[in-house]
Amino acid sequence: MSENESNDDEEVIEPDVYEVESKESKGITLDRLFKLYKKGRLTTDTYQRNFVDRKSKWNTKLMESLICGIDIGSVEIVKEETDEGEMYYIVDGQHRIMTVMRYMDGGFPLSKNHLTKVNQDKLNKRFQKLPERWQNKLEETEILAFMYRENEHHDAASIFLRRNEGSTNLNKMERLNAGWCRSPSYQKMMEIANTAEWQHFALSNNDRLEALRILLEFLKDVSRFESGEDITKGDSEVTHFNEELVDVTEEKEIKKLSRRVNNFLEVWRVVAGQDKINNSKSWECTEESGNKPHRIMSPVLSITLDKLTSMNKVSVIEHATLIRDKIDELVNGNVEMFFPVGDTRKFTVNDATIRMIAEFMIEELVAVLEEAGVVFKIDKPVSKALRDEILAERKNGDHWVCEVSGAALHLESDIDIDHIVKRSLGGKTEKNNLRILQKSLNRSQRYNILEEE
Repeated sequence: MSENESNDDEEVIEPDVYEVESKESKGITLDRLFKLYKKGRLTTDTYQRNFVDRKSKWNTKLMESLICGIDIGSVEIVKEETDEGEMYYIVDGQHRIMTVMRYMDGGFPLSKNHLTKVNQDKLNKRFQKLPERWQNKLEETEILAFMYRENEHHDAASIFLRRNEGSTNLNKMERLNAGWCRSPSYQKMMEIANTAEWQHFALSNNDRLEALRILLEFLKDVSRFESGEDITKGDSEVTHFNEELVDVTEEKEIKKLSRRVNNFLEVWRVVAGQDKINNSKSWECTEESGNKPHRIMSPVLSITLDKLTSMNKVSVIEHATLIRDKIDELVNGNVEMFFPVGDTRKFTVNDATIRMIAEFMIEELVAVLEEAGVVFKIDKPVSKALRDEILAERKNGDHWVCEVSGAALHLESDIDIDHIVKRSLGGKTEKNNLRILQKSLNRSQRYNILEEE
């Protein structure tokens, strides 16, 4: 048997433990860290929580501790080889190290109000104005760092997530961010979420993870409305990403998602106007009056405008004022539907409620826009010939029967021919999708009856 054949038959032995590589603990000076920071090689952005500036008191106390020679604790750093050189990812200790880096870079002054262990008259505010001996003291200060090298089993993001497993400090978006930050689909979602247009819609105050959560929630709402899945399932925007979006890697799929979001934003800007619709004063709700507005309004408005956009974006933009006025009319005229009364701490909006109200709003807006001459990419309305044919076939002696209320109708003028599955939702203008409806049952009353049933 040849040597090659022997190697081919050799059993691969799996290791008992997949260990991190090149583990070491060492003192690393602040000057060394600062040089890496200035070169862009000391970072946390790819997976860490948002850096939050903890303001004057905390920042000043941290720097004062270092000047006094007080240990500020160890940090964990993972190293990775890249084309640009060795990268250093802070896994634990982000706020301490990044605050020090910002101070050494002139990012903030010290506050004399919070200095208690140094002579305030001899300590200038900014690093560059410190006496040389104080600058040297800070630069030469060593921080104990526990360092690992990335491998296929342990990268910075996975170590960070494991390091914080079970921590109440990590919310669901921080966990998602740590788990998928290097996924192409996640990076594309984050790219969209960080645009000025999406930040403005999300009202997220430039919080990248909150903007991303709202983006994933939007994509989940419109997708599940179309597919018939439960829109309101707990943590469903994260579930939707894990099940539907994490594998979106082909360029055409990513472009399709981006186009859908951008088209929606284009329509939203002109329809919402200065009031932003979802932030309208007329829709505010108190604890006593019931459900918070966004719990119903946010998914309903997203679904409604996305649907209208897909059917005729140009005409929807042209009739933005008409749409905005009609939405206000529908909301203010059907308060009990949009803001059900109840204890907000216990009230749960179920999927059927969101779906029913979204369908109601879409149908109403399509109707008023068709009256204004807008042509949508949906099936044709009921013709006079088809109406006459249905009335002739379904007449019961000297009357007809309303297929919603069961009332006897004796006059043709009291009758509407109604689509069971609405045209705006893909329903066809065919006899098996049409019903006789009492005209006095206006759309809002009809939907209230359906809700009661």
